[in-house]
Amino acid sequence: MSFLQITCAICTLICLAWFFLEGHVINFVRSRK
Repeated sequence: MSFLQITCAICTLICLAWFFLEGHVINFVRSRK
């Protein structure tokens, strides 16, 4: 694998984790109101 492929894979994982956590945070805040 090239450096660019590794960087792209890491960015993709971070993006998926960010959206996953962001969705949980929004649901958590809404459920507390």
